[in-house]
Amino acid sequence: MRVAALGLPDPVTSIDARCTHLFLKKSGVIVVHWNGFYFDAIKRR
Repeated sequence: MRVAALGLPDPVTSIDARCTHLFLKKSGVIVVHWNGFYFDAIKRR
């Protein structure tokens, strides 16, 4: 998978959460890397 397909900004902010990696995509949205898969996590009100 190409990183550009994830829609991440350049440069991207990466957070090491010990068990996974989190990437800040935009306000209210993060990308979670879990066991080789990528998921969008969207904040809902």
